[in-house]
Amino acid sequence: LYIGDNTQLNAAVLQIGDCIAIVLCIPLFDSFLYPFIERCKGSKFTLLQKMACGFLVSTAAVMAAAVIEIKRRESGVVEFTTAEKSYSNCAPIVDSDNPDTCAQDSEGFMGKKTCMSNLSVFWMAIPYFLIGVSEVLISVQVYELCYTEIPMEMRSSAQAINLFTTGLASAVAAGITVSFQVDIPNDLNNGHLERPYFAVAGLQFITFIVFIIVTRNFKYKEIVRDGFKPLSNGDEEEKEAA
Repeated sequence: LYIGDNTQLNAAVLQIGDCIAIVLCIPLFDSFLYPFIERCKGSKFTLLQKMACGFLVSTAAVMAAAVIEIKRRESGVVEFTTAEKSYSNCAPIVDSDNPDTCAQDSEGFMGKKTCMSNLSVFWMAIPYFLIGVSEVLISVQVYELCYTEIPMEMRSSAQAINLFTTGLASAVAAGITVSFQVDIPNDLNNGHLERPYFAVAGLQFITFIVFIIVTRNFKYKEIVRDGFKPLSNGDEEEKEAA
């Protein structure tokens, strides 16, 4: 991430887009979006419906990242008048004799440093922001589901399973990275980083389909003192009328 004459920042700073999306979207969704959707559909926008939308948004985020990666590779590299400005100080040093590589010789380095692309890195704020939106639609609803729809004696177990699946997702992501290692060289201009993105997007869409199938007959409950009781359609209508 090139800023000014002599300053570079690691592109990881864009992860703040995720945080900004969460901070902005939680109050906006609760105050405006969810009530608007409920008025349009004429019924409650349930927890599982919000989560299903979250799966679609997360899939769109990864697809957006894949498209941006393709455009980044096609955009060429930044050309500066002085050599020290044309290299990335954050990307790894590559040692390659490939004449098609964008890496160039750098004085004082035992290898080659990677050039920066012409495409603005701020395009990546789009998928980061969408990931934040998907977290609002999924993670928040999972916590609410664990405390409103799960019997009290099972709440801690439900949260433990939730955290376990989060770790499992990281393991799956690591496995995908290893599987596509040949497409992710140090010099990404000679690779195909979009391929693991597309693979992740495909898995997310499959997860969305499975989620819809598994949860289609879910019956919501409401807390009554220390117990739970099923919430029938009639009760839901009376509750909404009240």
